[in-house]
Amino acid sequence: PAANLTRLRKESSATNALLWSRDLSNAAWSTKTNITAAKTATGLDGIANTATTLTATATNAIILQPTSGIASAARCASAYVRRKVGTGTISFTQDGGSTWTDITTQLNTSMYLRVQITATLANPSVGFKISTSGDAIDVDCVQNEAGSVATSPIVTTTTTVNRNADSLTYQTASNWADAAGTAYLLARPVTYSGGAIGSATNGLLLSASNSGATAYDGTNAANGPTGTPGTAEKLALAWSGASMSVASSGAVGAAGTYDGAMGLSSIGVGVGASGYFGDVAIYDYKMTDAELQAITT
Repeated sequence: PAANLTRLRKESSATNALLWSRDLSNAAWSTKTNITAAKTATGLDGIANTATTLTATATNAIILQPTSGIASAARCASAYVRRKVGTGTISFTQDGGSTWTDITTQLNTSMYLRVQITATLANPSVGFKISTSGDAIDVDCVQNEAGSVATSPIVTTTTTVNRNADSLTYQTASNWADAAGTAYLLARPVTYSGGAIGSATNGLLLSASNSGATAYDGTNAANGPTGTPGTAEKLALAWSGASMSVASSGAVGAAGTYDGAMGLSSIGVGVGASGYFGDVAIYDYKMTDAELQAITT
């Protein structure tokens, strides 16, 4: 159903630094203390024997995969985890167990749920601790990547894997007129940076303030209405003559100066951004504030 569609998932490039992301029985998961790992679980894809069951054979069972050659930076570790047996504490780490994050309350026995932790560190060592002997969990698509947000699963085996950034662009010819226009989209950003419509620097941009939106024509800026971003927002930019305005969720920010050209070589959607984007529309006239309020409500 259309109501269930999440629209285009737009992501930046990412590299999963962990090997054998679905098979934790592999030797790449080199620390196994009081634990057994067997690739016998049904995975996220619904296929048997594609994910790993971890079973504690004693208290404080631990499994880890260390990495090397990774400089200190913000890192995000993530995994899809489902409880199989038991009720004891389950913990997750990316610093080799120097610190553990209790993920117990995030788990259930009916479905996989994604857990993630972030930290700034070099050479992450990712793994799990099962505190109670006999407890077991199913694990799939374990990942460690640069940044503070987990991206969609990147499956690995013998080598690390890089996923290129998603790209969605349209020609400006017959679609965009610098003289006057309005650009609209529905956005559910994961990170509030980059371009919504235009380029990563020009056009309608995402913002961590200004109700989630701002605009830049290469010379001048115009901000969206005062406020913090929401989870999902309808955003719009309208321009003509010497002014441009940005709207978000039924409100319009103060008009800014427009230099007469947006400086776009193509029309990109979610350029340099991460999140869900859809319902893109570009009109050949500048909407009034009342119209901007109406389409973004």
